[in-house]
Amino acid sequence: MRWLGYIRVNFNVAPFTLIEGFSTAANKALALFANYPQHYQGAIIISPALELADTAWHDKINQSLKQNLANRALYLSLGNFAGNRLYFTALQKYVSSASNHSVFEDLSQKNYLSTAVLGFNNAVEHLFADLQIVNFELFAQSDI
Repeated sequence: MRWLGYIRVNFNVAPFTLIEGFSTAANKALALFANYPQHYQGAIIISPALELADTAWHDKINQSLKQNLANRALYLSLGNFAGNRLYFTALQKYVSSASNHSVFEDLSQKNYLSTAVLGFNNAVEHLFADLQIVNFELFAQSDI
């Protein structure tokens, strides 16, 4: 992940890193979040295609998240593919015991394409709910 170091050195970015993914890209984002806890402090995983992954992938993700989720935030939504519910429930079980900074949302009754927008908005509201910025001057001075 040399590119992440390059970005941090050459651009003025916030002191935390989120990863986001939707549908099949959400599987990759979830794997990166689970397996590289040193790089990502939060993840927004919207309607992942969990049913496309094999059992070994699920086992590895569940264990990695359980071990590496402390002090990290996760938003994960369920889309409307019927085969995902079982995996979503299992993931929720593993993660809920490891972190209180996780939000799971069932968007299965929503239109598949609208879940990308709904999920992202809901995730940002949940993940940053306790953040109260009253003085934006520090951000302006540091060009963030």
